[in-house]
Amino acid sequence: MAKRRKRDRSDSVSDVEPAVAEPAVVEPAKPDRQDKKESRTDRRSDLLDAKAQLQSAKSQKWKWLFFTIAAGLAAYMVLSSGGVSGIMNLFKGK
Repeated sequence: MAKRRKRDRSDSVSDVEPAVAEPAVVEPAKPDRQDKKESRTDRRSDLLDAKAQLQSAKSQKWKWLFFTIAAGLAAYMVLSSGGVSGIMNLFKGK
């Protein structure tokens, strides 16, 4: 690769006409600190609400799982102990 040479600036300055200054483009103002703070707190509150709903859904699932297992164990204990012999006789055929 060939090296790039710097132009001689003294020659080019005299040849260039002064540029006409164009009006500066005004960009829309950025939201101030209060807006940023509000949006940040809104996001945090939305996240907390979502986490609370998820935790509630999980607790409902575990509650019903516990009740199902407890009912199954209770039924097994009653049927295996012979406390309800009439029902057991129907199933066993005695």
